[in-house]
Order: sequence, then C-alpha cells, then structure tokens
Amino acid sequence: MAKQPVIIPRKALYDRVWSTPTSRLAKEFGVSDKGLAKICKRANIPLPYRGYWARLHAGLQPMQAELPPGDDDALLAITPSPSRNESPIAVSIAAERPVIVSPDADLHPLVQAWLAGQALSDLTELERRRYEILNAIFGAVEPQGLTPDVDGRAFYFRCQGEKLSCRLDRAAMSVRGLTPDAARHLAELPDVKPVLRFTIETYFPPAHAIRRKWSDSNARRLEQMVADIIRTLLVAGHRLVSMKEERDERRRQQDDQRHMIQVDTERRSIEAKWTQALLSLAEQHRVSASLRIFLEKLSAQPCELSKTVAGRSLAEWLTWAHERVEKVDPINRGPIEIFEEIARAASLDT
Repeated sequence: MAKQPVIIPRKALYDRVWSTPTSRLAKEFGVSDKGLAKICKRANIPLPYRGYWARLHAGLQPMQAELPPGDDDALLAITPSPSRNESPIAVSIAAERPVIVSPDADLHPLVQAWLAGQALSDLTELERRRYEILNAIFGAVEPQGLTPDVDGRAFYFRCQGEKLSCRLDRAAMSVRGLTPDAARHLAELPDVKPVLRFTIETYFPPAHAIRRKWSDSNARRLEQMVADIIRTLLVAGHRLVSMKEERDERRRQQDDQRHMIQVDTERRSIEAKWTQALLSLAEQHRVSASLRIFLEKLSAQPCELSKTVAGRSLAEWLTWAHERVEKVDPINRGPIEIFEEIARAASLDT
C-alpha cells in the first residue's frame, strides 16, 4: 500500500533541514537525499553546506543560511518513494505464472540488431533458443525498470545507473570435477550435445544470496527457468541500487568523520593560540605587579627628588615609571579589549 504524502509548510521544512542532517531527514520522509534536495531547491530553501554538521558537532557555531523571501506558509507535499519491500519485483511475475518463450513473439530492438536481418529460422537450434530466451527476458524486465543493453555479443542491464552484467552461452552438461576451461573444451566437442547456460557475472556478497547460474538439464530446459531468471534479475538490479545507497551512506559518514576531525584539529589549534595569548597577558600583569612593588620600594629610598638624571628629575623619572607600568598592565584595558586581543591572536598566525 502506497504511503501518503507528507504535507509541511515551507518555513517548517527549512527549520527541519537546518536541525536534522539531510540523510536522516530524507529517511524520515521516505525519500532519497537527492529527492529531498530537489524539493528544497524548488521551494528556494537553502541546505546546510559541506562541513556544517561536523562544525556544529565540534561545538562551534557555523553560520546558518537565512530563508530567502517567499510564502513561509506555502504547503509542500513530500511523496514517499516506494520502499524496497514495495518494489515492482513483487508484482512483475507471479511464481506460478510462466514466461512464454516463443519464436512468434515480437523481437526486442536489441535482438533485432543482433540478428542484423537474419531470421530466427536460419540459425542453429542453440542460437535460435538463445535469442528467443533473451527476447523474452528483455521484454519482461524493461517495463520493470531494468534496462537491457549490449556490447557486441555481451549484454547487461542497468537499474538507476547500476550495471548488472550477464552471459547466455553454450556449455557442456555439468560434469562433476571439471575445471571451467575443461568444461568449455568439452562443450566444443562435436559429439557432445551442448546446452545453454545463463550466468549473472556481477559479484554480490554472500549475504545477498543471489542465484547466479541456470542451465539446461535432463529434467528441464532453460526456457522453463526464464521466469525464475527474470525474478532474480529484478531482485539483483534493486539489490545493486541498495548496495550503492549503502556505499554512498558510508562515504557520507566517512566524509562527516573526516570533517569532524579537521574541525576538531582547527578548534584545538585556535584554543592553543588563545591560551598562549592569555598566558602572555597574565605574564605581563604579573610583571606589572612586580614592577609596582619595585617602584614602591624605590620611592621609599631616601633621596632628593629634585636631583636630575639625564636631564630629568628623580620625581619625573618615578612618575614616568608608574605611568609605563599602568600602560603595559593589560588588566587596565578591561575584559572586552583583553578578549578581543586574545581572539585576534588566532587570526594573526593564519
């Protein structure tokens, strides 16, 4: 059963995309990251830039783009994509419904291009069967989102940009213990009856449990297995898309992790510079305090203040010294100026 669209005001969607990572929000709405991005683009809603969430996680305050002028109360409809369990695989071919492989069926354009004007009746029995089986497979999977294509004699299928490579060739009846090379040699011998074998060549991890080979046997011909091949191809195509989404999600997480490390490194570097500036100011204050004590003791010494040194009286020298101490002591600048100087320390080294 199809899910109902999510109705949300423009301003509310803006608030959501700036408070929740897009990948997580897209899953909540039942759409892809790209689908949510397109909806935001049409509604003129800015999205968080690269590194925004990493900086936020690191305790910084990254800049948030403002919502451009528009109707904040405009309602947007977000229609969930079909889930993997609701894919067309389930309705494509029922288990009990056979796929008819017939020489009278209309030929798929790719099969026509292969034949290049030849009639099926002019081919060997094995070649005729090969084209008839492929014709049935191509015609069945294409409406379900699995697009066939060819490269010479080889063929493959594409599902949302992912490539599923396959083969349908002659082979020998399965003989236990034969190597692949020996089996191919056996299939070429004139007194050995060849059979057809369909193979999915694209690798799938064992966890996905995709069947990969079908061939003629004494009990059943390959034509009787076409329905199962088609079902498996559709499942495999959608599994490829799921695997790509999982890879993309892992890459996004790795990128976010790298950004977090980079931002954390930058933050540590900035805080180290701030700390160094703070310590430097504290040291200036400590020296100033020591100078005051020194000048007090110096002033207490018995001496005629009218005597001159280098053209200045001792009284003038003491006044000058006290003024210099107050001028170099950072505590007299007040907290705002002190912390402004500390903040500038990080930018001066960059």
